[in-house]
Amino acid sequence: MYAGFLNRYLAYFIDRLAIFLVYILFWLVWILFDKTLNEIGIDPKIKKMILGNLGVIIYLVIPWLYYSFFESSNGKATLGKKALGIIVVDANNNKISFVRATVRYWSKYVSLIIFFIGYIMAGFTKKKQALHDIISVTYVVKKDVK
Repeated sequence: MYAGFLNRYLAYFIDRLAIFLVYILFWLVWILFDKTLNEIGIDPKIKKMILGNLGVIIYLVIPWLYYSFFESSNGKATLGKKALGIIVVDANNNKISFVRATVRYWSKYVSLIIFFIGYIMAGFTKKKQALHDIISVTYVVKKDVK
């Protein structure tokens, strides 16, 4: 059975909390790195460039790795999806590859660009697929259903 919009949204909320906790850890490391750069006398403009670029990389890479790693793992689910008993599978109910999970993750930004319509689609499509599911040919299903 396909997972409904509410379960998917709650899983997303849990996942964003998990990612936020990881961001806090990186923020603490960031503070130490900033102090270290100050102590060794790095030019403020260069420091700003280093920290700015590092921040963008962290902001983009952490969620991508989180979703792609967990959804392509043997568990087939992020922490939020596990908590709600839902998994991500391919058309044959098998786990998805890291590449497919990566396509699924980055195609979520298409849904954002079009005012979340791609996410809302999950509430109206026959197989409860959001736009990123359709693009990556994946399905979010209840774990115990084969």
